[in-house]
Amino acid sequence: MKKLIYRAVLIAAAVFCICACEQEPEETAETEEPFVAAPKDPPKNAIPIASAEDLAKIGKDKDFPLNGAYKLEGDITTAGWTPIGGTLNFTGAFYGMNNKITITSGSGGIFASLRRATIYNLKVSIKADADAGSIGGIANFAENSLIDGCEAAVILNLAASIHNASAGGIVGYMKNNVTVSGCTASGAITLTSGMNAGLMVYAGGVVGYSGSGAQGTASKNPTRITRSSWNGTVSASGGYPYVGGVVGYNYTGAKVTRCSSQGAVTATGGNLPYAGGVAGYNSGGDIAKPTVDTEAVTENCYSTATVNAVSSSKVALAGGIAGSNACRARISKCYATGAVTATVNGNSADDIGGSLGVMVAASAGGIAGAQYYKGPLVIEYCAALNTSITGTDSASGAVWNIYRIAGAGKEGSDIGVFKGNIAYSSMTITPTRSPTVSATGKDGADTGNTPAQTVYAGIGMGWDFATVWQMSGSYPVLR
Repeated sequence: MKKLIYRAVLIAAAVFCICACEQEPEETAETEEPFVAAPKDPPKNAIPIASAEDLAKIGKDKDFPLNGAYKLEGDITTAGWTPIGGTLNFTGAFYGMNNKITITSGSGGIFASLRRATIYNLKVSIKADADAGSIGGIANFAENSLIDGCEAAVILNLAASIHNASAGGIVGYMKNNVTVSGCTASGAITLTSGMNAGLMVYAGGVVGYSGSGAQGTASKNPTRITRSSWNGTVSASGGYPYVGGVVGYNYTGAKVTRCSSQGAVTATGGNLPYAGGVAGYNSGGDIAKPTVDTEAVTENCYSTATVNAVSSSKVALAGGIAGSNACRARISKCYATGAVTATVNGNSADDIGGSLGVMVAASAGGIAGAQYYKGPLVIEYCAALNTSITGTDSASGAVWNIYRIAGAGKEGSDIGVFKGNIAYSSMTITPTRSPTVSATGKDGADTGNTPAQTVYAGIGMGWDFATVWQMSGSYPVLR
């Protein structure tokens, strides 16, 4: 009997960690001097890279050190690529000068690992396959670095076999004071893994994982994705796959601002798949150490991507902007137009409620698949202009959490704040139900499919059309 009780306690503890706020391992906060990016113009002594042979010398030839400044002289093409640095960090500056590196085959991005590095105006076209760790078009991993004005056309395939595997069009995994700014990525990103119950994997059109490495220290170590976009297909499978059109996992003080996505986002999971048009998961993280600076933010973004979360177990979460907005997180002034679908293929009756009242079945929303647990949690001034929100569940007696703004979150528990949100009045909701129309509820206030600029810019929503947004045809786009 004692063994059974002990096992039950362990299971309950595991559900708490997974369902409330997924948490990354603790790390020691950095104490070194703040990172300062290299100047935007290359120094006069920048080392020229004029050929594939020159590029391959970085970190291998004494005249091409990993801490050097480099200038790409023209377009180059190579095959059988091994990322610069290998197990060592690139700590210098690389000036792409809007020239392109084409990798027709390889095992990763241009750089294996960036640390205190600066990358400017580099274009890449890359096809790469990896079987572990992280993969990205520009860099597999980055810390204390800046990537600015880069373009990546990618076909990236990662067969994951370890926890925290990640894939992104620009960066696979980044933490601690990294900014990706003014970048565009396109193509196809595929992260596959077994349905291992403990395997968390992240895939994003721009960045796979973005967050602070040490919980509660986000003010010292912020990560930012800004003015960046994705166009293509991004998908991941695993026990817990987090997939977003811009970022798979936006965590602990991380911010996504003025970004967009189009194409298709798909998360297929054995347990909890999260799929979002912009962010798979938007979370402020460890609620035991909350500060203002730990809030995760997705703001002034939009997505036209179709979003699908498919579970072989009991839970699937899909949102037009985020798969979930959880634990000190905010989504503000965003809109989505793509169809959103959450599918549960489990064979047993759904366990609605769970230990925290937030375990859900097929859960979907035009903005977020779920908003739940320990605030402040906010979805504000957003527009759900999706063609349809659909929940499909094979379980007998299934319960769907399908709302125009955000699904999930058990009524009476902490499901956060909804403020100033609108939703397409003729949106198709499946299973069919009549929405509870309210700007402060999970269905939002009614609006037509193509609101005028005055609706977004009005007192009720307050979007900035002077410096952030502009109308293009029937919809706002970012300046």
